[in-house]
Order: sequence, then structure tokens, then C-alpha cells
Amino acid sequence: MLPSHLFLWPDSVLYFGPLQHLEPRLHAAPALLVGLYRPFLIRLRNGPWQSCEAAVVPAGVSHEIDACGSVLGKLFVERDGSLHPALVQQFPPVAQHRFARIQQPRLREAFVHMYESGLDKQAMRHEVENLLPATTAPATDGANRLQQVLATIGSRCRENPSQEDLAQLVNLSPSRLLHLFKAETGVAYRRYRTWKRLLLAAGELHGSDNMTRSALDAGFADAAHFSHCYKACFGASPSWVFRSLQRFERGA
Repeated sequence: MLPSHLFLWPDSVLYFGPLQHLEPRLHAAPALLVGLYRPFLIRLRNGPWQSCEAAVVPAGVSHEIDACGSVLGKLFVERDGSLHPALVQQFPPVAQHRFARIQQPRLREAFVHMYESGLDKQAMRHEVENLLPATTAPATDGANRLQQVLATIGSRCRENPSQEDLAQLVNLSPSRLLHLFKAETGVAYRRYRTWKRLLLAAGELHGSDNMTRSALDAGFADAAHFSHCYKACFGASPSWVFRSLQRFERGA
């Protein structure tokens, strides 16, 4: 069986692996999907199946995937990360939270190279940054406020900061903050907070290999709660995903 690889960085997640059908899922960061050796199938909400060589799926869009056993590359890019402006610049539908099919041979070539080359995690990160070179996002009042909120959620997701605390941080009413949050990220605040906890738990698994302890440390009620939320975001159970990994790297 072809190997599966997972790389975690604070602002992005990169996964490669042979996949069959992934159940409907909804993640809280836009994702660049690339079929390495053949096209994959994707269905948005309850729409028709589409064949894609590559696609961008925005945050907040429910979808199913079937890679028919072939290797799929998935790059999740965090809204507050350094890669996000380049993702929006190269694939403008991301800014409007719209799905887009992509036909760019260079993407497939880049993903095949990253998958097959055996790069260490520093070199892999360099390849990702070459794919999405640094650029500057337009500075707006809403974007600046959102950056503060996202940074606070990321640094305090174990503590479960309240909507009221976050609203006070950026001098907005809670209702106005929730409206801004959904408009800018494509997902509701609670779903984004759960997403950050899932990534935190995944990072803990890198060191402990204990799903229950990792789930509790990330703020989930128990391992079952973690598994349920993970499947809703990624379309597969965490036990299946992490059991199948031949390589799991965590970068700073």
C-alpha cells in the first residue's frame, strides 16, 4: 500500500495518502486538494459528483471526496497564517468562500515531488512556501480585528475563551463579532474553535500516541467526543487516519 504522510505546522497542515470515500465533512480552513496520479471525485453538499485534477475547497463548505484508492494531497491553510494571502492571490474564489476546480499541471508536479522525494520537514516546509510565496494581504479594520481574535483563540483554545471576552478584546458587541467572524472565515466561531482543538489534539498525538490523553488535554470531554468532531471535519475517524500514517512530522 502506498504510504501516508502528515505534516503539522502552526499555520498549515499537509497530508498525503491513498484514500477511498470520505464521508461529508466541513473544515474550518480552506484546503488545496490535488490528485497526484489521477483525478479524484468530489461532491459539494448534495450536488453531483465532479472529477477534478485539483481544487480549492473553502472553509465552511460541506463536501464528500472519493479518491478511488489513489493518493490525494491536501494542504490546509489557516486564515491567520503567512500562507493565506498567497492562497487568496493565486486562487481568488477563496476570498469569497467559493469552491474552484483547478487545472495547473505545476500543482500536480509539485505535490508529486513533495510526496516522492523523502524531504525532511524543513525542506518540505520550504517547498510549501515556494508553492505559496509570501505576499501581503490588504489591511482592513475588520481583518485586523479578526487577526487579534484568531491569535487569541489559537493561543488559548484549551481555556475556551468566551465570545464576550473576544468581543471586548476588539471593542465589538458579541453579535457584531460573530457576524464579522463568519463573514471573514466562512465558519461560525464554535466550529473554528473546535477545529483549533482538533489540530492541538493531533499535535499532542505526535508526542504521546495516547488518543484519550490528547483529547482531554485539548479540551474535549473524552476520546469519543474528539473522534466525533474529527470525523465531522475530516470525513474519517482519527484512529484510522493516525494508524495508517507511515510518517508524522510536526514543525515549528
